[in-house]
Amino acid sequence: MKSWIAAATALSMGLSASSVLAQEAVMMDKPFKTFMSADADSTKSINYSQVQTFLDRVVVEDRGRTQIFYTAVKDHGLPFVNEVIASLSGQDVTTLNSNEQLAYWLNVHNLVMMKAVATETNLRNLNEDRLAGNQDDFWRKKRINVAGVDLSLEDIQVEILGANFGDKPNVAYGLYQGIEGGPTLPAKLFTGAKVEKQLEKLGSEYVNSKSALRLRGEKSTLSPVYGWLKQPFFGDDDQKILAHISEKLSDKKSAKFSKVQNIKYHKLNTKIEAYQPRALSQPSSKPRPSSGGYGS
Repeated sequence: MKSWIAAATALSMGLSASSVLAQEAVMMDKPFKTFMSADADSTKSINYSQVQTFLDRVVVEDRGRTQIFYTAVKDHGLPFVNEVIASLSGQDVTTLNSNEQLAYWLNVHNLVMMKAVATETNLRNLNEDRLAGNQDDFWRKKRINVAGVDLSLEDIQVEILGANFGDKPNVAYGLYQGIEGGPTLPAKLFTGAKVEKQLEKLGSEYVNSKSALRLRGEKSTLSPVYGWLKQPFFGDDDQKILAHISEKLSDKKSAKFSKVQNIKYHKLNTKIEAYQPRALSQPSSKPRPSSGGYGS
């Protein structure tokens, strides 16, 4: 939006809109060039064991989804989360190979997202604004500094992961969106050795869920999450999204889905995916009537 405003301003001043947009693009891209290289021969890996121990204490797996106990994170876990994010931000990413970098950025994104959901006071329009194409301050707010570059969630999703791994659409499923209708938070942190298999599993699970696809022949609808991430991971091409989804469906489902020519999105469940402890029912103080069974 700001780019088009700048272009309009340039036109009013008699300047070339394309040259202004080109200059802005160069200025915007320059900071992210720091993260464009990897060490293909590197055997270096990051030990996430302590972070995994923490995650094991604050997540609950329920019906195939991972829910975060945000009350516990907010009340007791934030100092540790801050420490972890600070430690990861000091990592020299360029010394890692490609898969280690992929695991690193996914873990950083999801931890930063966890902290943001735990600390933001108004999440009411977290994804409604995004659905309307209006990426509000939540997504563009700078939340971590890596190698001297301030980064937002949008920066990590688009400018880093999209730019470096845009040919791997499964990466989209590793990006925790904080909502019940999005891909679930993986219960296990990504590692360079397993990241490809982890993403493949997450992708298959999400595509075959009602959150991602409501299969009704030609009237089938997709999750708006695909619309959000269409540009960085699907080349801004609806047909690539359709082909990608078809590959992950069973033969029977794929045959039905093949009738879909144009993408339509269904209403997304944007409720924050937070674990809520179920209240235990209190025993009644009143005497219970005899059931008529043995011993009555």
